[in-house]
Amino acid sequence: MPGTVYCRPEHLRLVPEHGHLQSHLQGRLVGQFFQGAQSRLLVDVGGPQPLLVDSTDNVIYPANAAIGLSVEPQQLFTLHS
Repeated sequence: MPGTVYCRPEHLRLVPEHGHLQSHLQGRLVGQFFQGAQSRLLVDVGGPQPLLVDSTDNVIYPANAAIGLSVEPQQLFTLHS
């Protein structure tokens, strides 16, 4: 049965460009906002809305950069009505 899974922005991990084969999702950077100790990235993975990703790596990515993402399975959850 199809469903939707969720995770917190801080649980998504950026995968280095050379490690995209190990990423769970691949997308393109559509926005990046500096928030002090972290940056919030907006990554388009082809869904209805970009994913929010919180990163502490202090890297400024170029617009439209290819971004690989991974998440530990135990960090995923579903919402039941």
